[in-house]
Amino acid sequence: LGGGSNLMIGDLIEMQFLGNSYNLNVGSAMSLVLMVIVLLCINIFLLIVGALMEPAAATIILTPILAPVAVKLGVDVVHFGIIMTVNLAIGFVTPPVGSNLFVASATSGLRLEDIARAALPMIAGMILLLMAITYIPAISLILPNTMMGAGRKENIHARHLLLFPPGADSDCGSRGQVQSPPQYPQAPV
Repeated sequence: LGGGSNLMIGDLIEMQFLGNSYNLNVGSAMSLVLMVIVLLCINIFLLIVGALMEPAAATIILTPILAPVAVKLGVDVVHFGIIMTVNLAIGFVTPPVGSNLFVASATSGLRLEDIARAALPMIAGMILLLMAITYIPAISLILPNTMMGAGRKENIHARHLLLFPPGADSDCGSRGQVQSPPQYPQAPV
């Protein structure tokens, strides 16, 4: 599947969850409930995918599909990236395919089952931390907001993060304006 196919699948999922209305009132109570439910579904889905698939491949495949849905719900792109990374990192230590469990087993000489059993309290703690990160955006956004100032939201656009190809109809700007990617100076040859 090419990038265009992923965007088309993302648009279909977005229309299924959010309907054809592209004018969501992000501050409404119904929008907040919808955001909580969709983020919970995304978390569960990513935990399952993270337990069964390599995180790098999962990120490449799922970001173009899930990010437009999250952005349309009003989730900051940096916040969603952190949610996705933490989910897949938890999957890295979760059986049956948790790669870190196999590394720990080979390194320590212990059985995989013993290491998985010992990791369960840590996994429970990581899931609690994931819920805090997901539903309290200030935890993951304090550093970017501090470093880039209050205007960070206006300066970052999903198109800069390559979520949408140039010329796509999706509008993810905070003020409804499409911004062009920054132009970087060329190095002398």
